[in-house]
Amino acid sequence: MFELSVALKYLILKRKQLSVSLISLMSIGVISLVVWLLLLFLSITEGIERGWLEKLTALNAPLRINPTPAYFNSYYYQIDTISEASGFLHKSIGEKAEALSPNPYSLESDVEIPKYWPAIDKSSDGSMKDPVKKAYEILKAKDLTYQDYEISGALMRLELIRSQSQLITARGDLTQSNLTQASYIASFAENSPYVRSLISKPTVKDLNNLFYLANLHILSLDSLLNQVDIKSVKTSNSYWRFPAELLPEKKQFFVEPYLQQGKLSHFVFNKKKGEPLVRIGNDLIFRGERHPLSTIIFTTEELQFTISAIEKNSAQTLSDIQFKVDGRLQGESIGGKIAWDGLEIADASVGNLQEIAPASSSGIFLAKSYQENGVRIGDRGYLSYTAPTASSIQEQRLPIYVAGFYDPGIMAVGNRCILAPGSIVRAISVSSHASHLSPSESNGIHVWFPNLSDAEKIKKEITAAFKEAKIDSYWNVSTFHEYEFAKDLMQQFQSDRYLFTLVGIIILTVACCNIISLLVLLVNDKKKEIGILQAMGASTKSIAAIFGLCGVTVGVLSSLIGIGAAFLTLHNIDSVVGVLSVLQGHDAFNAAFYGKSLPSEISSNALLFVIIATPIISLLAGLVPAIKACRLRPSAILRSE
Repeated sequence: MFELSVALKYLILKRKQLSVSLISLMSIGVISLVVWLLLLFLSITEGIERGWLEKLTALNAPLRINPTPAYFNSYYYQIDTISEASGFLHKSIGEKAEALSPNPYSLESDVEIPKYWPAIDKSSDGSMKDPVKKAYEILKAKDLTYQDYEISGALMRLELIRSQSQLITARGDLTQSNLTQASYIASFAENSPYVRSLISKPTVKDLNNLFYLANLHILSLDSLLNQVDIKSVKTSNSYWRFPAELLPEKKQFFVEPYLQQGKLSHFVFNKKKGEPLVRIGNDLIFRGERHPLSTIIFTTEELQFTISAIEKNSAQTLSDIQFKVDGRLQGESIGGKIAWDGLEIADASVGNLQEIAPASSSGIFLAKSYQENGVRIGDRGYLSYTAPTASSIQEQRLPIYVAGFYDPGIMAVGNRCILAPGSIVRAISVSSHASHLSPSESNGIHVWFPNLSDAEKIKKEITAAFKEAKIDSYWNVSTFHEYEFAKDLMQQFQSDRYLFTLVGIIILTVACCNIISLLVLLVNDKKKEIGILQAMGASTKSIAAIFGLCGVTVGVLSSLIGIGAAFLTLHNIDSVVGVLSVLQGHDAFNAAFYGKSLPSEISSNALLFVIIATPIISLLAGLVPAIKACRLRPSAILRSE
């Protein structure tokens, strides 16, 4: 009986130890899983938010300086309307910055100044204040990147010239459709160090459209060939006339013969049910008969050729261009020279497309949604707006061409905003019938700087400098948090950030509660040891610290595992998204909202949150069993043992 009792006690002890070990592993696993998911979620959401803000501020700048009503009511602004030197028109901020004098008025040639106009605002030295040039001086002194902007509105009409047969040849049948869209027209921010990052690279379809337009002499073919390095081409028609000169000698290919009025008309390559055709010298051998290389042969499968050389030879049309190519047909290598007829670009690298069209001042950039809906680089058209004449209001047209596409982010107005050269926007803005935008919104100064978190600080510095220069009444300085079109989005970002953090704390707390169960079992399992330590003089605080340290250790270990898993997952996030897309049968994430790929960098804020919060919550969870361990009495423990 004694031996049976000892064996039972041993089994019970081992069972307790196994339970503690399993619960320990389970606690570490659960907390690690929560840490991993939290880091992934917070890092991806923060990365997406950062991407949206970067697009927003690249296009609209993180800080804007807009004229106030005091600016528009001032003598400085109004004097241009009665000045012959100003063309009797209001000047934009950019024009004011370039003006030789802030006061273009001439007593000899201009009409009398109305008496109800405000007086000239003068500096301490008696000279007329120039709020625009003074603002530029302040921005330049602070080493900031800035540029004036202007926004107007017009009707865009594009002519989409395409080929019915999709063949890039001079013989292609033309089709023409029109795209009409009422749009905002904004000046392109050439000085912005970030706006170029929004411009999409030309696609193969864009390049094929450019060469098609060049073949119609709408664009310069020579300029296009100088800017585009064509690496490979492919057949663009289901029935492409194959040059027999590409066939290697004494290699067997399978074709189907087609007869017309009892005579051979042409061959068609068909690997599955064809008959053998062999080239020998300048002849094609088929059914034992010889046919010249000029015999017509078609291929129904798409062929792709790698280009090793291009012979331009002062080409006037695409048919004049010769490619030296290598490819494969029915598993055999083929090569030689071919003309462009019936081919289209499969792969190419692009230089500066802005140099292709001589009238580069008329190039515009459209939102990428236009590209997705069939508009191509090189498409031409005009901007239509109304302008008053001596007898009536008439339609005016400014010629334009599509120079590229940009990513407007998630702003709804972005898809209806055209980026155009400042000269085009200014030409439209001088017409009072062109736009219903508020003057303070349609003209201003964009200011860029690298760190978006410095926006409020820089705003205060600029405001203080304007106040010191006594031009603060003319300007309203605002950060991207205050933009009317983005204010709701910024508030939503902030609310989401607070909500996600709160949810993260709750989930992490629930996960760390596993530590309570673990340490309660550990206390029950180690009662004897606790009693011995207390009998030897160990304080209750030191015993509590032991179990509290156990909780912290579990939290830290779980954090390290979760962080490592998050780093690994984010590093391979594209593969993870690919698997999710395959499982769903469609893209897992909409590119319009999330970009072409999800953020792959771990968030420093999320990492700091996990590193701090997990050990603290684990420590708090460990205090419950630690307090229980402190309340155990040595005499009761040893008596029960």
